[in-house]
Amino acid sequence: MLFRSRAIIETAAGYAVTGATGGATSGGQSLTWLLRLGPTGALLDEGQYGTPGSESAGFDLLSMSDGGFVLVGNHADAPGLPYDAWLVRTDKQGNSSCQ
Repeated sequence: MLFRSRAIIETAAGYAVTGATGGATSGGQSLTWLLRLGPTGALLDEGQYGTPGSESAGFDLLSMSDGGFVLVGNHADAPGLPYDAWLVRTDKQGNSSCQ
């Protein structure tokens, strides 16, 4: 699977990265991707957000005081359709509370 990173920030636990999975290698479909890394770059966990058959990507992220994140990006209901601005709010476990 192809991963494209767009933004990285430093967090209390290490680092967080957002971007997209898939793209041209998966028929144009992609999901917003969030990685949480420890201080040495070791993978702590990862999450993917979006719906199958859609196209979305994270372009920036904010770390929230509760340990969660706000991901900012774009989303289209299917490859080739117009994009809309998109926000994803996660809790500290990576569960999305709104998209």
